[in-house]
Amino acid sequence: MIDFHQKQHVYVSTYQQPKKGNTLCGDSYLVVESDDYVICAVSDGLGSGEPAHAASVTVMNVIKENHRKSVQMMVELCNEKLVAKRGVVLTIVKFDCRERTAYYSSIGNVGFLFYSPKGQMLRPIPNRGFLCGRKVGVKTECFPYEPGSVFVMYSDGVKLSGLKRENLIDLNSREKASHFIEKHVNTTDDDLAILIGQLL
Repeated sequence: MIDFHQKQHVYVSTYQQPKKGNTLCGDSYLVVESDDYVICAVSDGLGSGEPAHAASVTVMNVIKENHRKSVQMMVELCNEKLVAKRGVVLTIVKFDCRERTAYYSSIGNVGFLFYSPKGQMLRPIPNRGFLCGRKVGVKTECFPYEPGSVFVMYSDGVKLSGLKRENLIDLNSREKASHFIEKHVNTTDDDLAILIGQLL
């Protein structure tokens, strides 16, 4: 199901789909907004089915409950909650809307693409591995952003085709977001989640 969220600081379009034959999706997404910041996250539970879904939802709940904390702290808390559970890969970005600064951290293969209004693309390199309760090195990158910047976060079940910045800058309604996802997201036999945002 495609959802469109119009918030104070961001437009966000989201879509997720379970692996064929499953009723639960092992990939999850989250959007949290306050007066000062926006947090977007995508997690991918290892494997599929109920254990992957439970692990993925667990980390989204941790972020939701701790969104005032730093990105690094949120990732570390997510890791602690996954002891004796299925592991996840995770990408999280916190946009400080006062300082116009993005704070990014990623463990594993959840993709992240960021485009400036001038068309420059940033694709940070994620940390290897996954979160499962074991000690993991958490690194945070920060970079400035401008209003009008667009970004895409997606699990490895998403296969993007023909993705260009100009295709992303006008997704300011549910209808336009639905058309974009139907045209550019090629589904595979896997769980998938994609989040497309434009900062205001």
